[in-house]
Amino acid sequence: MHRLITVGFALLMACGNKQEDAAKSAPPAVPQGESAPAMKPSQPARAPATVKTPPPPIDCATLVTAAEVEQVCGKPYEIVPTAMEGTSPLMHCNRAIRDPGKKFPLAHVQLHVFDDAAAAKGYTKIDSNDAQQSIEGLGDRAVSSVREDDKLKDTRYAVGVLKGRWYLKLHSTKSSLVPEPPCTIDQLVALAKLATPRLP
Repeated sequence: MHRLITVGFALLMACGNKQEDAAKSAPPAVPQGESAPAMKPSQPARAPATVKTPPPPIDCATLVTAAEVEQVCGKPYEIVPTAMEGTSPLMHCNRAIRDPGKKFPLAHVQLHVFDDAAAAKGYTKIDSNDAQQSIEGLGDRAVSSVREDDKLKDTRYAVGVLKGRWYLKLHSTKSSLVPEPPCTIDQLVALAKLATPRLP
């Protein structure tokens, strides 16, 4: 009889220890009426800040000049670097076309650089849309597009030119803020034809 009591007491102690260990390893209880804290999502991998092979030097100021914009688009404008220029491969050149003395950008001239031609070509697949039309005889591949967005009530004009590891893009948006873009789509194409031969 004494032996049975001893065994029973030992079993009770073992069960108590297991419950205590489980309580220590379990997450803290959430008070009634409160929700458990959300798990923090894993941070996405950042795009590389630089390319592996430095590109040859290029003067962003001569890619498209204010004089050329005036000659092609028929009105004087100024072209200035934005704060994003030079901050990443996709912002190797990032210039804003705007009215003289004004700060609001009316259009943009951008130059993206990649490690090689294959990477640049891959990017053009991302920067594509159903409205794109091919431009013959310009760079390795060139497209233009005019897209109307009914939700935002704007019209977007864009020209993209692929040449080697470079991707040149000129674009503007007709909207309530910019009721009259500085250049038509045909004029943006004309500017792209001036800029493309200047790419390495």
